[in-house]
Amino acid sequence: MYFDRRIILTKTTSSQDSDGYLIEAPKSKEMWAHCQSATSKEFFAAMQAGVTVSAVYCIRAEMYDPGYEYLADGKRRFKIVRAYNRQDGIVELICGGIHDGKV
Repeated sequence: MYFDRRIILTKTTSSQDSDGYLIEAPKSKEMWAHCQSATSKEFFAAMQAGVTVSAVYCIRAEMYDPGYEYLADGKRRFKIVRAYNRQDGIVELICGGIHDGKV
């Protein structure tokens, strides 16, 4: 497995300003990943749940923090549908439904 694709994970963080108003700001984290196609089992299980799975990105477990919502790989932007922790220290990010065409 080669971690040859640079990805950007994005999540929205919220805090309050001095007046008590809620401020939402995007937080991004850049890392290397391995892209692979979704297996037929994952694809059909997601389709039964009404979700489309487009790709699976593998990253190292120590680099991942739960709560990231979107993944951009330089060409496309995906919504992270599910994160799966494998036994070998890898996290599979199952991505589906292109959120938008912009990165």
